[in-house]
Amino acid sequence: MPLLDALKATGVKPSRPTVTGFFAQHPELADEVLACRTAGYTWPQIVAQIAADYGVTLHSTSLSSYYTNRG
Repeated sequence: MPLLDALKATGVKPSRPTVTGFFAQHPELADEVLACRTAGYTWPQIVAQIAADYGVTLHSTSLSSYYTNRG
């Protein structure tokens, strides 16, 4: 598998985007996510929609923790 071999050859470890990194790229969504929660949507529903719309897989517990620690 050439793509996999090329990625392995770079020596960079695979990673998943962080919630903080995602909101750094999409700051306008931080308040919108909070509005979704206020409207009654669950964290898993919100991360599923983010995955569908932005192609980014986040953990629902990470998203929840982001808002808990946001201040």
